[in-house]
Amino acid sequence: MRCAKCGTELPDEAAFCWKCGQPQKPAESPAAAEPEYEYCDLTFIDRLYGRCYEARRGNTLLLQSPYSIISRREANEYVVGKLAAQGWEPIQRDERGYVIRMRRIKQD
Repeated sequence: MRCAKCGTELPDEAAFCWKCGQPQKPAESPAAAEPEYEYCDLTFIDRLYGRCYEARRGNTLLLQSPYSIISRREANEYVVGKLAAQGWEPIQRDERGYVIRMRRIKQD
């Protein structure tokens, strides 16, 4: 790199010019790109024939807990556990502590 003031050849990591003392701007390193995330929402469904948790990304159903699970907590933990195994991480909980939103790094 060259000094912007006097043109002296300097090493790339130089903070100041050794000849004129002009501060040098460090070479800009490429910024680490923020990863893109995809999100899914978990919803408690209470139907006539049973209760379950569903995980949806938009209108797409990703996962549903079996209707044989009686406890709402167990159904939530079942869905969260299955999604965590696929790389999803919980990011939002409701006031009772149930996970209601998850994310993972977007898969191409």
